[in-house]
Amino acid sequence: MARRVEDLTLITPIISGPDFRDASCAPVPWADPAKVELKKLKVAFCADNGGIGRWATDDDTKNLVRQVAKWLEGATQSVTEDAPLAQFETLRETRNTLTNGDGWAFYKRLADKWGTVNFSPSRKEAMANAKPISSAAMVEAWEQHDEAKSRMLGWMKQYDVFICPTSNKVAQPIDAEGPTWPAGKDGGWPYTGVFNSSGWPSVVVRCGSSADGKLPIGLQVVAAPWREDICLAVASYLESRSGGWKKPPI
Repeated sequence: MARRVEDLTLITPIISGPDFRDASCAPVPWADPAKVELKKLKVAFCADNGGIGRWATDDDTKNLVRQVAKWLEGATQSVTEDAPLAQFETLRETRNTLTNGDGWAFYKRLADKWGTVNFSPSRKEAMANAKPISSAAMVEAWEQHDEAKSRMLGWMKQYDVFICPTSNKVAQPIDAEGPTWPAGKDGGWPYTGVFNSSGWPSVVVRCGSSADGKLPIGLQVVAAPWREDICLAVASYLESRSGGWKKPPI
């Protein structure tokens, strides 16, 4: 949405709140990030989600997360290496079940609605291979999905903010060969997709570059529901330490 956190801070109050079109939008007052006291925040971080092979988190990314944790040690109340990885995995599995459960019929309806005829190779593969499951299996997946979300909320009661990678690798070339769909077990997906499932707010901020200085690395700043103010405040601090977005050397 923006290159700088200050731009996000400017635009988010304008687009927040009910728009009388989205029935799921809650009328929660917008909190000012400027009023967040970093010294009172308890931080959790995760540098590695345990992926293996092509899904392993690369060293540049892990090193940056640990560097950011050190920055936060001097600016916040506490910093702890901790993550609800079991819930991440459950959300990954159940999200995959729910997405594929109707044989991607929802995706086909969406494409037909907007006249889309060209699909990415990964989506074509998914749509061709997906097999619908029973209503009972879909309901069970929803139950497991909701339970994992509840357990994540229970875990987050210990902390105010969670720091983790955005991806398991530094930025990749736009024409790089992509992964097959769906993502393999314990891949990079749990770093972002779990918060799509949970609905928690997150801000991605560039905090460094690959060892050769050529490719950017973005980290995720995540908070509990309705605490976008914490996300933006912490992201702003990290941007001030790292320099944030930089014009690419091309």
